[in-house]
Amino acid sequence: MRTSLAKILAATAPAMLLPLLCACGKDDPQPEPLQGPARRTVLVYGAAFNSLSSDLGNDMDEMRQGFLDAGADADSCRWLLYRWDYTSDLPGLWELRREGKAATWVKLKEYDKSRLSTDPERMARVIDDAAHLAPARDYGLILWSHASGWMPARHADKYSFGDDSSLGSDHAGRFMNITDLAQAIPRGRFSFIWADCCHMGGIEVAYELRGHCDRYVAYPTEVISDGIPYQLMLPQLMRPQTDIEEAARTFFGYWDKRGGISRSATISVTRTDHLPALAAACRALMHGKPTPPATDVQVYHRRATGLGPYYDLLDLCRAYAAGNVADPAYMAVADALSQTVTYAATTDYFLELRIDPTRYCGLSSNLYSPTDNTAGFYRTYQWYKDVLE
Repeated sequence: MRTSLAKILAATAPAMLLPLLCACGKDDPQPEPLQGPARRTVLVYGAAFNSLSSDLGNDMDEMRQGFLDAGADADSCRWLLYRWDYTSDLPGLWELRREGKAATWVKLKEYDKSRLSTDPERMARVIDDAAHLAPARDYGLILWSHASGWMPARHADKYSFGDDSSLGSDHAGRFMNITDLAQAIPRGRFSFIWADCCHMGGIEVAYELRGHCDRYVAYPTEVISDGIPYQLMLPQLMRPQTDIEEAARTFFGYWDKRGGISRSATISVTRTDHLPALAAACRALMHGKPTPPATDVQVYHRRATGLGPYYDLLDLCRAYAAGNVADPAYMAVADALSQTVTYAATTDYFLELRIDPTRYCGLSSNLYSPTDNTAGFYRTYQWYKDVLE
């Protein structure tokens, strides 16, 4: 899910923010690689056959500008986009290339319509094609679509990752669960994965993707549909030594300088190799304890969306410690979290949702209850198995 600010503003009454419309056969023969290896290949996976279709077009324009501004850095890298939106005749894999003083999108491959963008087999095929057509010494992946993080696909007609209505809005494969997403992404391929979509900044998602990337960047709240300012971010992601934390700071700085309700953003960078230690610390604190009350735990979901719940992970651990921040088990979690999340930032509001920056750790979590109607699905997550089971 990504949230359309224009639609929010159009629906805003003087005294209150009204509920909003949220933005949360056989393929062609495999062509030969164009050249390689590049220093880095970044693949943007744009599952945009949905209400975000026009936003993908805007982002493509931003990518062109960023590619030109990257200069020589871009010449040694490859920037690819898988695109399936309302304006596309067929799903396709595209590449940005410099032509004189312009940057042009060149189609590398077309796919048929028999598989949705949210089909794990389609995603896996596109990732393999990107590595074949643009081989590199380093790879990055940007996930671009609607999303709702840990929630089960089709729960209350919402998303988990991705939304593809090209075969009809009632198609069973329109959305992709996070466990399927992890299976579609090869292990050890990407140095970073950036989820440019709503509510993917949860511990359940990050933990499921450990081993699939070194750094994981995501937002525990929604994100305004503009998402990443690619004209600023692309040059940073093309540098010889990419600083993901610096790129995340650029993202946050862009939104933090906005005015009014559009000054709304959260972000975090997670070192995935530290996630097992964080899980062990959380297990020592949480395992065997009853679900604590959530009345004083910071939330990252808005009632208008029907999504969630998403609670601040460290704040939730404080509730498990009955508010005792001197509890050794709680302190161990806090220490592990400080080593796992290398950058975290939030505005003090996301739209009408108040967020206390001093209680923001960068990762959200579901508050598991065995009586919840999503409990059975939640137990499929490795986070549940390693921490709560």
